[in-house]
Amino acid sequence: MPAISGDGRFVVFVSLADNLVPGDTNSFFDMFVHDRLTNITERVSVDSHERQGNNDSGLIGVAAYPAISADGRFVAFVSQADNLVYGDRNVNADVFVRDRLLDTTERVSVNSAGEEADIGGEGPAISAPMAVSWPSSHKLRIWCPVAIRSCSWIRSTCMIVRRERPRL
Repeated sequence: MPAISGDGRFVVFVSLADNLVPGDTNSFFDMFVHDRLTNITERVSVDSHERQGNNDSGLIGVAAYPAISADGRFVAFVSQADNLVYGDRNVNADVFVRDRLLDTTERVSVNSAGEEADIGGEGPAISAPMAVSWPSSHKLRIWCPVAIRSCSWIRSTCMIVRRERPRL
């Protein structure tokens, strides 16, 4: 199921097509963002050096739909690829956030110490101000570029660690 940014400009979706972006040779499902204004499509299920994933992204589990921030900058998605971040050794699907402005990918399905989850993540969602959540009975943190001021609606499904991201 695709997701659309708050202003309707950006659409994030999953596809197995290998002709949407140059160099898509991995033969796996990938996450893409299409800009409806510029008509440009980019793959977001890549690492911070733009290298493609080595396994499926999206279409994993029953609630692995992507999410996109209101302004289209951040995309949350689930992937079974273990090469999107360094040290991914848990052989589970993980939740990632791609920052399209900084071209970085971060795994967010980790605990407060940065350790891998012992079970896969699914169902990411993004709210304003950009908080990523997913259903879990595990103590997983939520990566936030800004402090979350009100998140009682999300506490029932996640453990939240608040932190400020350095100003850019």
